[in-house]
Amino acid sequence: LNQIVTNARRFRINPTYYPFIGFACDIAQLNDGFVIGGGGLSSGPENLPFLLKVGMNGNLEWSGSFSSFALDQISMKKILSSGDSFTAYSSYASTYTGGCGFPPGNQIYRIKGESTGTVWNGMLISAAKQNKIAVLDAMEIGDYHVLGGVGSGSGGERIMLMSADDSGAVWINYYDMANGQMDIEFAPNLACTADGDIVLVGSWMTDDSNYRSIAMKVDPAGAAIWSVELENTNGGLVVRSIHELPDGDLLAVGYTTT
Repeated sequence: LNQIVTNARRFRINPTYYPFIGFACDIAQLNDGFVIGGGGLSSGPENLPFLLKVGMNGNLEWSGSFSSFALDQISMKKILSSGDSFTAYSSYASTYTGGCGFPPGNQIYRIKGESTGTVWNGMLISAAKQNKIAVLDAMEIGDYHVLGGVGSGSGGERIMLMSADDSGAVWINYYDMANGQMDIEFAPNLACTADGDIVLVGSWMTDDSNYRSIAMKVDPAGAAIWSVELENTNGGLVVRSIHELPDGDLLAVGYTTT
């Protein structure tokens, strides 16, 4: 189908250090516009997570960057919204490459704000000191936010799933999909099913430098219900998204690496 772009805007981030690569990660709709979150990488000692608000006409209303983060966070990765308010989660993951990298610390930053850009509340959410975490996706289930991504436990980076409320982390689980191999595992997408459980997809790099993927269902407390490995018999497979169909079947989307 032929699609016509009817409105487009470009927004400039002004870093201290150049060269600088800026990118948008997520967008969420408010009653009177949209909040966009993203970040940037520079050649100097500065990463630049940012949030900005645009009206329904696409005009910029306010913006803010957070170079004061002491966590080496790259971006405001995921935004959840309701009415005139929003919640944004920071991440070390870099969206413009699609990769995860090794999370540098055991904390992420959560910012709650209002549409006006004048009411803010921020807090750190921490894992155990020996673990590292990075957020790749988030969703709301009742009074909780469920966050998925990558975390380092014993033996490498594992798929991470976290439940958080206003007080911080309620629980954090790590799932070893590659049976103890030293590898990088990550979960880029979550979804809530009609029966109230959580499904997620994840991938990991195998010993032969290829990728394999998995789909998994867990209950609201993070306990695994089932998992199934997804494999491309002719090479690697990275699954990026999962969706529940009206009949209860699950649709997973990804790409082959060979």
